[in-house]
Amino acid sequence: MHYFGTELNDSGHYFWELDNDIISESSIQFNDIPFNPEDMPKYEKGQTVYKGTVEYYQISGYSVIAIEGSCRDHRPGSKSVFFLHENLSKTEMIDKIKSIPVAVRILNQMPFEVKW
Repeated sequence: MHYFGTELNDSGHYFWELDNDIISESSIQFNDIPFNPEDMPKYEKGQTVYKGTVEYYQISGYSVIAIEGSCRDHRPGSKSVFFLHENLSKTEMIDKIKSIPVAVRILNQMPFEVKW
């Protein structure tokens, strides 16, 4: 599972690999994927945004779950973006995220409810 967001112990958004109970630096760069996780979740101008809001996307063979907010970074615009180069439904993507222990630790550290 790929993740763009904050590590469990530090603020700042970076690309990570999530594998079982391990979070490690990723070699993915912005130009390696067909979307910009910095722009997610996407909202209409003037739309009220709430921490924990979840958006699901399928983009060029990638399944993406973007959560408004972070487990460590409380600044406006913080996000947690999980993605895979697979075509999964929203339910399958949520189940996949919840099956990875380190992803569950990220979710459990969020100081708000994730609104699946």
